[in-house]
Amino acid sequence: MMLASLFVHFLPLQGRAIGTPPVVREVPSVDVPGKFPHRDKISLGTSLESAKDLCVLCGKCAEACPQEAITVAEEGTATDAGKCILCCACMRACTTGARRLSHPKLPQLMQMLANLCKDRKEPEFFFAR
Repeated sequence: MMLASLFVHFLPLQGRAIGTPPVVREVPSVDVPGKFPHRDKISLGTSLESAKDLCVLCGKCAEACPQEAITVAEEGTATDAGKCILCCACMRACTTGARRLSHPKLPQLMQMLANLCKDRKEPEFFFAR
């Protein structure tokens, strides 16, 4: 991926008159490895769903969704898994706690994270040449 080619440098006024434009210099392109700043969507094969017994159909989850993946109707809320990016904005917006992420491997992942994070780990530093 190629980044930036022009940068504006604000140099001190040495030898320049007040009011002259800043110096613009050409900077060579840099090839950055990886997929930064964009990467493909991570999919767990699921999306957030609403618990029917807790949902009051207020629509706050649909308003909070940046992808407009949630539709609210009289029969309940529906989430388009293809649009959902798992940002959990709807989960934070829900006042009744009805929005939940359900996935068969979720308890296993939670246990793995709990085991990995139970002991404090010292910071590791790596220096590249």
